[in-house]
Amino acid sequence: MNVRQLKREAIERCEAQIAEHAEENKDLDACQDLWRTVIERAVMDLQYLQRFAGRNNLKKHELEKLRRIEENPPTDFIEGSWFEEICAYLQIDATRVRSGLDDYLEQAA
Repeated sequence: MNVRQLKREAIERCEAQIAEHAEENKDLDACQDLWRTVIERAVMDLQYLQRFAGRNNLKKHELEKLRRIEENPPTDFIEGSWFEEICAYLQIDATRVRSGLDDYLEQAA
């Protein structure tokens, strides 16, 4: 057996292991992506509230979106224990995320 053949076999084994790992973890990855998106949406909703709250010249769709966000404030989610659990699941620091949001909202105000 020559060196090229040994390298090729090693690469094939690695590729097979990578494919197996990806298949085993696809549900986990999809779930983590979903929760990241939920957090991103909460942040976008906070930004929207800050930008449009108190304005009188809103278009109908902007006003409807603002009302929907106000009915389910993203702060309720971000300040809640569920947010803590999601951050722990994603292996991110909830306190740090909250602090970053506070800093951003203060600067944007």
